[in-house]
Amino acid sequence: MFDKSKYSVEQKFIKDFVKQLSRSCDYSYFLENMKNEEFPAEYWAIIGEAGYIGIIAPEEYGGTSFHAEELTVFMDNMARNTLASYQLMTQIVCCELLTEFGSENQKKEYLPEIIDGKLCSLSTSDLNECMNLFEMNVTAAKKEKTYTLNGTKSYVFGAREADKLIIAARTANKDCEKEGISLFILDPKADGIEVTPKEINIRTTVTLDPEFMTITGDTVYEVRFTNVEIPAENMIGEENMGGQYVQEASDLFMIMMATAAIGWGDYVLDKAVEHAKRRVIFEEPIGSYQGVQHPLARAKTDLELAKLAVTRAVTAYQNKEDKDDISVYASIAKYAATEASYTAFDVSIQTHGGYSADRETGIITLWPMVLLSRIIPLNNDVILEKYSEAALGLPEGAIS
Repeated sequence: MFDKSKYSVEQKFIKDFVKQLSRSCDYSYFLENMKNEEFPAEYWAIIGEAGYIGIIAPEEYGGTSFHAEELTVFMDNMARNTLASYQLMTQIVCCELLTEFGSENQKKEYLPEIIDGKLCSLSTSDLNECMNLFEMNVTAAKKEKTYTLNGTKSYVFGAREADKLIIAARTANKDCEKEGISLFILDPKADGIEVTPKEINIRTTVTLDPEFMTITGDTVYEVRFTNVEIPAENMIGEENMGGQYVQEASDLFMIMMATAAIGWGDYVLDKAVEHAKRRVIFEEPIGSYQGVQHPLARAKTDLELAKLAVTRAVTAYQNKEDKDDISVYASIAKYAATEASYTAFDVSIQTHGGYSADRETGIITLWPMVLLSRIIPLNNDVILEKYSEAALGLPEGAIS
């Protein structure tokens, strides 16, 4: 799936679409949007019209019914062309949640418009310091035909721009357990919802205005809920089963995150290699020196090894292998790929020197994306802890 020479007809079509999209929405397009803090509407319109938000959603609801392998090809090519975004990943996850667990009415009502490009944000992380994804302080208290939502969610991509929001909230008092959590879909502009932007970018300009948009148009918000009334029919799936749904969605999210990280890593490493060939010091290209060659070679090796891990995770997910095994493979892939990408960016920055801090070079603007990839949807240190317990049989971490 990472070897373009072995692409199927469908995968070649996906690659060609992404290449065409990169011409319409090139790096300068996103850079201008970021500088002006403007939402990349043209980008979303093209993707929505082509149906790629529903790349693995059923055709009957407007999707293309492709498999996880095609999704990987899509995300890899999007990242290689600096087009991958966190909002895009969460949008695909929202489609998957509705497809797998939503009612027939919910699928008919929400999937076509989300696939068509209307933004749907996903809100799972609470504003707390616990490492456990399922220790949630946001609650949904049940009444006769409604639930009352209270609490605060953090790091919600695209909440202010979104038309819909899928949120995980505690509906039963079972702390730090998957059970007792439910999923709801609601209007993020409903009464009682307060959306506050969070600054996430690395400042590389002299402007004093806050920047809360990444190069691909992602915006991050804190969302506070105060006595928000949600109709009972807006619950996705069964009550208190949302934790299991979030876990399965997180597996898909981690596979996409791993794939995007590899695409970003390949992109900056290619730039570093080209720069090392062109940049001449002491009458020789800097790429002729082992001090430059070896870090680049190690970064390339790490990325190639990570591709094997992602391929295994995609195979497990696509073949619907044991759920616990899928989670392990997805976690390993995400860890390996994001760490390899992090290394590739560091090497590329060192190779470019001061040029790397120039936005026009196209490195520093993607750096926040890679930094975030190591903690979204699950921190890499947490992945190591869980893996040490599952694969090595070590005792449960003392800080869980």
